[in-house]
Amino acid sequence: MDLRPFTMYLQEEGLHTTTIYNHIRHIRYHLTFFSTDFTQDQAIDLIDLANTTSAKKSLANTVSKWLQYKRENNDEIVSQIRFLSALYEKQSQVKRKAMSKNKDLPTCNNLIQLLQDHYDAKRWKEYCILFLLLTYNVRNLDMVGDVVRDGRGRSVHFNWFVIRKDSVLWKRNLYKTVETYGAKQQVIKNKQFMNAIQQLNCVLCPSDNLDRAVKKATGGLGEASVLKIYLSTPRSATEFKRVSKSRGTDLNTLLTSYNISK
Repeated sequence: MDLRPFTMYLQEEGLHTTTIYNHIRHIRYHLTFFSTDFTQDQAIDLIDLANTTSAKKSLANTVSKWLQYKRENNDEIVSQIRFLSALYEKQSQVKRKAMSKNKDLPTCNNLIQLLQDHYDAKRWKEYCILFLLLTYNVRNLDMVGDVVRDGRGRSVHFNWFVIRKDSVLWKRNLYKTVETYGAKQQVIKNKQFMNAIQQLNCVLCPSDNLDRAVKKATGGLGEASVLKIYLSTPRSATEFKRVSKSRGTDLNTLLTSYNISK
């Protein structure tokens, strides 16, 4: 089956490259099914075979797009997507509540799973916050910044997330220890992050309750606790130095103040 016309249709719909890739991947995996004139009931039976709610929802979205492309009715599939989305959100809430009520801190792997849960559920703000905390080990203030497509002429006293063709340029001009370590910038090429941040006007907004917004993204943890969890996983001396530089924190402070046993 030639999928180029369908790919062009998805591009014309303005879908992100990663989303298009996932739709094409589903069709290739179920090529025999998509090559037939299936009914919506048959499609729902196929969707139900997927292992997880997230996988079911992803496949259902592909079926819906395929039927739209074929100019066929997709109302039952849309209803199924709504049901799966609600179910997925409920399951995610249970996970987050269980994590927040647990007296013991979650593991780094727990947070990585939560990060993916945010992405799958299209919780873009929560995804971006947790991604930056886990990847760059920053404080809340670092993430207060607008998302823009042109970084020219922007204030050097504020933070900016500049959307570029193949990356996001994160300019950090405002953070706790900027007077000691100076302005910083990171080039972020992670495809999921690039997709998520394009859905936002800001990651943390100046009007946000920063602590509340961060804890919503982490399952009830403050940024210091996230850092403690990250550093509790065995890390090399080189990695500790990277975290020190990225965060703008003295290396000795990391070793003494962010010990998970304290």
